[in-house]
Amino acid sequence: MKDEEGRNEAMSGPTATRLERRTVPALEQFGIGNCPICRREVAIYLARTKRPFLNCGFCSARVFFNGRESIKLLLRGMRPIKDQADEGRLANQERKEEIL
Repeated sequence: MKDEEGRNEAMSGPTATRLERRTVPALEQFGIGNCPICRREVAIYLARTKRPFLNCGFCSARVFFNGRESIKLLLRGMRPIKDQADEGRLANQERKEEIL
């Protein structure tokens, strides 16, 4: 693969230019809630279809919330991510409205 200046990225040494690579999470974390099976705290993600789901690492349950009522129940018991800025919270609120 070549960089912007046409150099080979696989080159090594002081003259080689490498593009910065940023890691992007595969799924967007939507909030934190309790697993409906084992009641442990787990992360809630948004699937590609923009529907929330959770994947419990303790009891191996994978729960998708597809219906309107199940999403409402999930949102009632869900907590926002602690380190989000106000803009992120507003974006989450907009996503909740999109889902419903």
